[in-house]
Amino acid sequence: MIIFRINRTKQILLFVIFLSYTNLYSQIEVDTTYTVKQLVEEVLFGDVISEMNISNIMFNGQDAEMFTVQTGKFTNGDSIVGLSDGIIITSGHATMAGDSNTVGNYGVSLFGVYFDSDLASIASGSINNAAVIEFDFAPTGNEFSFKYVFASEEYNEFVNSNFNDAFGLFFTDTSGTTTNIALAQDGAYVSINNINNSQNSSQYIDNAFNSDSLQILYPNFQFDGFTQVINASASVVIGELHHFKIAICDVSDGLYDSGVFLSGGDLMVTINENDKLFNKLRIYPNPFTDYITLNNPSNENVEIVVYNLLGKELMRSTIPVGKTQINLSHINENALIIKVFSNSGIETKKLLKVR
Repeated sequence: MIIFRINRTKQILLFVIFLSYTNLYSQIEVDTTYTVKQLVEEVLFGDVISEMNISNIMFNGQDAEMFTVQTGKFTNGDSIVGLSDGIIITSGHATMAGDSNTVGNYGVSLFGVYFDSDLASIASGSINNAAVIEFDFAPTGNEFSFKYVFASEEYNEFVNSNFNDAFGLFFTDTSGTTTNIALAQDGAYVSINNINNSQNSSQYIDNAFNSDSLQILYPNFQFDGFTQVINASASVVIGELHHFKIAICDVSDGLYDSGVFLSGGDLMVTINENDKLFNKLRIYPNPFTDYITLNNPSNENVEIVVYNLLGKELMRSTIPVGKTQINLSHINENALIIKVFSNSGIETKKLLKVR
């Protein structure tokens, strides 16, 4: 059985108001001629693509060298969503974002069903019209962050209902633990039920027809409600493989679409201050005779382990902050490997002992 959720009075009022109201805001443009792979590499990451070492880009479980109506590159978004350009992923047609808000129940039901277990874990009902972009990455920094906006046609009629379209930014760390990092200011997952006029209202922008002012805030923007710009971030391990998934779907039916805008080129890969100091760690002289000096400029103790070329451990010691002289006179082998362990990572160096 299909349930049609249509408010005919609202549709007529929206159309009349739109014709009489002059909009001062520009209209978002959406280009769906990019493959999903191009959207990720060229638009989402752009200049920082070399810092992320992206691989295995997929859309709904398939190779991302494909076009889909659910994704696109958006531009001209500054005055509405607060992001100038980037990628849009929707549970319907991505071009809807650039349509005029003349109806309050825009949505399309797409053919094909894709099930995603992460989306299912946060959905309050059946999954429909899923759009899932995912990829592996091995960053050159230990923190990454980016900006996004979530929007939906489910606002405001279906807040606190089962029609709570699911959206998540699922980050899998090096241990295999997956976390949804799309969070509202109170720690709840970003969704229609968790960001609206009643909950986390400071993060919400109401774009539905206002019966008092007889206006729509952004009549050139289809979605009836959307979030303020939200920042997502996660700690990562330099050079290690991680997994990231951007996923959205309709819940309980295939009507009233939702979408997420991710800022293009704003993704940042950074190294925190202590790691910058750790990267300046020095071991000298090399070659050496009996002693080496380790200069540890970070703000934490580190552990060193010395091995021979066969991987046999010859020595282990904890080294404090600052300069420390280390006695290696008891080691009879010439070619050595020293590993320095800290909370920031592992530094590996080759040493040569001369007699």
